[in-house]
Amino acid sequence: MSLVSAGVAVLLILSAEAIGVTIVVLTFILFNRYWGGFDLDVTSTSHFNLHPFLMILGFVFLYGNALMVFKVGAGVNISKFKLKLVHFLLQLTAFTLSVFALLAVFKYHRQHGYPNMISLHNWVGLTTVIFFGLQLVLGFLIFLFPRPNERIRAAFKTFHVFFGIFIFGMVMVSVLTGVTEQVFYKGGFEGLNSQVIICNLLSLLLLAFAGLVTYIITNPFFSLADPNEGAEPREESALLQEIKQKD
Repeated sequence: MSLVSAGVAVLLILSAEAIGVTIVVLTFILFNRYWGGFDLDVTSTSHFNLHPFLMILGFVFLYGNALMVFKVGAGVNISKFKLKLVHFLLQLTAFTLSVFALLAVFKYHRQHGYPNMISLHNWVGLTTVIFFGLQLVLGFLIFLFPRPNERIRAAFKTFHVFFGIFIFGMVMVSVLTGVTEQVFYKGGFEGLNSQVIICNLLSLLLLAFAGLVTYIITNPFFSLADPNEGAEPREESALLQEIKQKD
């Protein structure tokens, strides 16, 4: 039995969700109130703001939730296929938003004559999107359709899980360097103003969210039986067992 109780486990999950929502809301407030809002018109300087907002909504919040799906499902009696489908759809949505975010920034740069791919943020960000896309396609082919034999799925699962966490780390590096870059371009380092405070708070919340998500998805207390193998009923997790014992 894990050292953490079912109540603490639920609290950790709810805390991660609350921090994730706060990150999205703070990002929206920052760009909408202080940095010109959002505009679909590529000639507008506000068109660029779609890039960071969509990236944080997709690659931070939705991707973080996609990673936690199997762990959150540890306390709920949901079939493996449904969990895998939710996991895939969340990642597909995150990837779609990231593509729109990339289009927004590339179109904005081309329209206003700014160079592309000149900073660490640019290189890490684009690499992250490429890795994420490959992970998404391979995950679909291996675990959803056409699903090769069990030996191949079992061999691939180790790499799939590792790179899922690794890519999430790349997301955080990309976002944190992007936040710093944005503050620099806006002249925010001239003083401790409200924009700098929000950006620093946002960065701390991003680290907290990353830490909670990583802890949840790597803690065996939340573990299910293999969510990617077979159609037989899964074993109950330690979390579900403890909840039932308390009922």
